[in-house]
Amino acid sequence: MATVDKRISPLTNKASWRARIRQKGLPDLTKSFTRKTDAKQWADQTEAAIVRGRFIPTMKAQRYSLKDVLELYEPEILEDLKDPYNRLRHLTSWRKELGELPLSE
Repeated sequence: MATVDKRISPLTNKASWRARIRQKGLPDLTKSFTRKTDAKQWADQTEAAIVRGRFIPTMKAQRYSLKDVLELYEPEILEDLKDPYNRLRHLTSWRKELGELPLSE
């Protein structure tokens, strides 16, 4: 569930809006905005992504690359395939072209 709070900086006396999403099984997600509408929009979009199962926490997504995922996928899936050579060729080309991209991209 998302909440949006108004926060006033004690140093500058400026207002900002903090959107906070709390979901069971996930760490709390917070982000600050200068406009309330931006905070609500981010909260709505992020909650929708969580519900659809398309949300990846940004820090984890930046830490891992596609190559890391392919290395986990390859031994687990290829042994169950009848003819893994075609799939292996695809994975090799993806690793060469896109392997260094972080998952966040």
